[in-house]
Amino acid sequence: MPQLDADGYFWPGQRLCAAIVDRLTFGGNLIQTGTDSYRLALTQARAAAQDAVG
Repeated sequence: MPQLDADGYFWPGQRLCAAIVDRLTFGGNLIQTGTDSYRLALTQARAAAQDAVG
């Protein structure tokens, strides 16, 4: 029986998610849109804040 998160949705383990993404993107083409990535900027800001704290 799959485990459900607090909201009742099934979310497989991190390893399985990485494998799914790998299978979906293998042999695919990545398209650069020329726009700024919100997720990348947020991740970098969080990392910088964490480094500043310690």
